[in-house]
Amino acid sequence: ETATAGILIEGGIYKKEVQDEFKQKLIKLMGDKHEWKRLSNKCQKFARDYDWSKQAAKWQEKFQEPAKDGKITVYTPTLRNGWWNVMASNLAAQTHTNFEVIIVDAQEKSRKEIAQKYAQDYNLDITYIHQPKTNRTYSLCNANNLAIEAASGELFVFLQDFVLLPPTALEELLNVSRKHPGDFIAPVDSYFAPKIKPDLSNTEDWFNGNLDVIGEFMRKNIRVQNKGIRLAESATDFEQNYGAVPLSTLKHLNGYWEFFDEALGWDDTEIIWRAKQLGYKLWIDDTNQCVCIDHWGTLGKDEGGKSVNRTRRLNDPRFEWMVNQVKAGKLPVVRDPEIEKTIDLQYTIPKEVADEDCVKWMREHSKEILKEWA
Repeated sequence: ETATAGILIEGGIYKKEVQDEFKQKLIKLMGDKHEWKRLSNKCQKFARDYDWSKQAAKWQEKFQEPAKDGKITVYTPTLRNGWWNVMASNLAAQTHTNFEVIIVDAQEKSRKEIAQKYAQDYNLDITYIHQPKTNRTYSLCNANNLAIEAASGELFVFLQDFVLLPPTALEELLNVSRKHPGDFIAPVDSYFAPKIKPDLSNTEDWFNGNLDVIGEFMRKNIRVQNKGIRLAESATDFEQNYGAVPLSTLKHLNGYWEFFDEALGWDDTEIIWRAKQLGYKLWIDDTNQCVCIDHWGTLGKDEGGKSVNRTRRLNDPRFEWMVNQVKAGKLPVVRDPEIEKTIDLQYTIPKEVADEDCVKWMREHSKEILKEWA
């Protein structure tokens, strides 16, 4: 069948007449050294085409084929002013063009007209979702779930509005995802100061249209180690500034636990931790590097213009509580919205604790907080 040379004996090998024919022709061939050598040479010539040196080259060629046919969902949760024009211009320059953009906007006033303007200006498929108020303090996990529900792409890419991608970024993410199906991908980022300070009185239109907004280098991600694609050691290696995961995986996990919206942080870690319990992996890819424009120094404020001290609202105890509950079999790995409705995890850092001491206080009192929640 695969050697392309030899003597084929028709029939079932368990039949007496087939066994006799096989024996007779085998003995005859063993006595005919010239014919045996001829068939052997023919088989060896065929086999040389399947040597590893030749097959590996074919595999390499296959691996490098761009996955241009796959649809991608690019998702941006937002609350800030001033960044959509930059984001839209950057996405319009991508080599992979089969993608949709989902914006989930938590500002009080709808900005649908602005989203439609940039969709038209840059010929982008943008779906705008004006996020309704929730009964939680924040709303990022809820925004994530709204985007997952609305998404139609094979690959779900997280992209903050202040992040600039290299032109081949989406194409590369899809290629890596095809080789690590179902898994999370963590590209890396570096922060740069902006050349231009946004004019927030003019909301979105301060951008000069040529992506010439990158100023001096500030810092790079600790995962930039020039090691290429590698398995991540920790669930904390995934950041939602810029990252990717197949939509099917997010749906398998049923999205994000929204009790993490009571505070800040760990929402990107909790879903990786749960994914790992189901056998999914996280891959770091420091060949795919984006540029983050430093928006903290530029805007000076957060949360829609309100100054916020994040140290007083951190999710560290909630993450520890979730891990303990899952390990104890009291909380499912896959999010259950009905159970979620019953979860209300609150703790308050006393006012007399200074802002710079909040993290220390939280760590010193974590056992008390977890005991109360138990």
